Amino acid sequence: MEALVAEFVAFVRSRAMPEPFVAAYQQIARQFLAAFPGVPPEHFGVEEVDAFLRRAEQTGASEQQLKNARTATEALVWYMKNRARPSLQPPPAAGPPTRTEERVSFIRDVQVADLGACRSSDLSSRGIFIETLATLNVGDELELSFRLEHEDPPVTLSARVVYAHPMGAGLAFRQVEPQVQSRIDRYLAMARGGD
Repeated sequence: MEALVAEFVAFVRSRAMPEPFVAAYQQIARQFLAAFPGVPPEHFGVEEVDAFLRRAEQTGASEQQLKNARTATEALVWYMKNRARPSLQPPPAAGPPTRTEERVSFIRDVQVADLGACRSSDLSSRGIFIETLATLNVGDELELSFRLEHEDPPVTLSARVVYAHPMGAGLAFRQVEPQVQSRIDRYLAMARGGD
């Protein structure tokens, strides 16, 4: 079991998942696999995910914990079914990153048209990273809505997928209205400590 968890964690980490999420995925993967000791990895599916979530709910898990557990266990099941694919091997180093904007940690619910609720992990003045198991392709156009602060009115804008992998996507904002850009920039300055 530990070898499989380590392999899954290496995969998650290779996909630029922020470290707090990597640790959470690791913990949930261990709990999930331990809950079904007699099931071979390639036989895991929706039934085991649902049973695991029912058990978590019965032990008092919050709605957010259940949502996080579903995301992590579905990612693990997907990985176990697809781990032999060559495309899941880490890509070769491609030179320096092309990102020009500093990102800040940004753990929020993000509503995405046609996808529903997703979870973000970081934000910059030009984009956001969302976690989703939905298949997204580079170039896809999305409509997003999220709150910068929990009591603020939501920010609604368009974005394009610029980076996609099986558990999430990097999105670049498109045609941001000046007042929305100003709100994002103010939030980022505050999050960076008033820089």
